[in-house]
Amino acid sequence: MKVRTGFVSNSSSTSFCICGAYFEKEEIIKLCKKRGIEEDWDEGSDLAKLVDLEYEHDEGNYGGYIGLSPDKIGDHETGKEFKERIFAGIKKLDPNVKLKGIDYHTEGWYDG
Repeated sequence: MKVRTGFVSNSSSTSFCICGAYFEKEEIIKLCKKRGIEEDWDEGSDLAKLVDLEYEHDEGNYGGYIGLSPDKIGDHETGKEFKERIFAGIKKLDPNVKLKGIDYHTEGWYDG
C-alpha cells in the first residue's frame, strides 16, 4: 500500500494540511519588507524558508499559513514540542508578531 504524506495536487483538485499560524495579506507583505524580500504576498515561501518553515496561501488569497506539514514532526517530538518549534521559528521572523495561536489547518477544493 502506498501512502502519500506530502502536498497533493493535480489538474482538478488541491489540498494541504499545515500546522502553523494564519497571517493576513498585509502582515505577510510587512514581514517580507522587513526581511528585504521582494515578492508577491502570496509567495511567502522565501520568507518561511528563512526560519526553516513552510508557507501555504489560502484559497481566497487573503493571506496564508506559516508553519510545517505534520509529516515534519520529529520521531521523538511531542505535539506540543512541534508547535513550540513552529512558534519559535515565527518569532525569529518578528519577535513582536502577535499570534492568534498555532494550530492545524486542512484545506481542499475541487476545480472541476
